[in-house]
Amino acid sequence: MSLDKEHIGAQVSFLLVLGSNACLRKRLPDLPEGGYTLFLDKADTGLASDEEIVLNLCGEGWFAEGKLLSRQAAVVYFTKRKEKLLLLLSAKIEILKPAEKIFMKPGESIQIGNAYINQVFYEFSSLIKAVHAQIICKEQSGLFLITEQENVYVNEKAVKGEKKLCTGDRVDIYGLHLLILKKLIVCSVFCGVVRIAGSSLQLLKTGKPESKIKENNFIERICGQEEALCDGEIELIMPDKPALMPR
Repeated sequence: MSLDKEHIGAQVSFLLVLGSNACLRKRLPDLPEGGYTLFLDKADTGLASDEEIVLNLCGEGWFAEGKLLSRQAAVVYFTKRKEKLLLLLSAKIEILKPAEKIFMKPGESIQIGNAYINQVFYEFSSLIKAVHAQIICKEQSGLFLITEQENVYVNEKAVKGEKKLCTGDRVDIYGLHLLILKKLIVCSVFCGVVRIAGSSLQLLKTGKPESKIKENNFIERICGQEEALCDGEIELIMPDKPALMPR
């Protein structure tokens, strides 16, 4: 699900199409309203045949077969051969901004899922497991992805088990997108909420989770687990500052 250079800086929406064999990210046209037919090539999707998804845009949003596409939940779509697809709608975003980065050292590992103790907390509807995937950095071999869950992809192809990651590889977990650059992982989110621990980036401060973030879409809050972030935002959790000792 790579992105063309001409998309960078544009405010666009994407439709994420997730199947049992592959995933796609399709840019949606900037229409006031009306119909649009999305063509899916079987060579890209792993489906038994080519597929056309008829979309309609009206005041409420984008619809597929009468179902409203949402940024908060996946819409189940069945092809003419009864193959199951999940359709996820992104918010209008500026490509590719922001991009949070994680640098991994040999012997380190990160867990990705909806457990709050994970280094990468990712929540999307009820589809994400406590530990949906793990990335480990081996001393000599580099980065490896480990997962036994559904809808995890490397370079748009579904994977399970252990998969070596190379520079330029793209990892997609529902609406979470990871770009591998040697031992650096660049994170972007199209759907759902992401919280990344230990970021060194400058933080944007806001007291309200629902506040609109005008830059970077990163937010910091006093992490009550009952509070929810806005869809498509990334929260940075920093270690507590040590108390100053009297001289």
